[in-house]
Amino acid sequence: MTRYRKGGPLAVTDANLLLGRLIPEYFPKIFGKHENEPLDVDASRKEFENLAQNINANSANEFTLDEIIYGCVSRGTRHPISERT
Repeated sequence: MTRYRKGGPLAVTDANLLLGRLIPEYFPKIFGKHENEPLDVDASRKEFENLAQNINANSANEFTLDEIIYGCVSRGTRHPISERT
């Protein structure tokens, strides 16, 4: 689902998907170029794993994937996640 399958940055929706707050089977298929694709848990997880590697490589602390995901949600929804990291 990452970046709404349109090439944009990670969104809070991606974080909520990985936290289990969104159930892909019950979510509309409105993503992708033709706006007919479902949420993509694997793509969201891969992008968050890349983000985690970047954060941990540039931090004195070591954060788990869950800590990073929860942190992104707790920071609010006004800006794409990439603008806050």
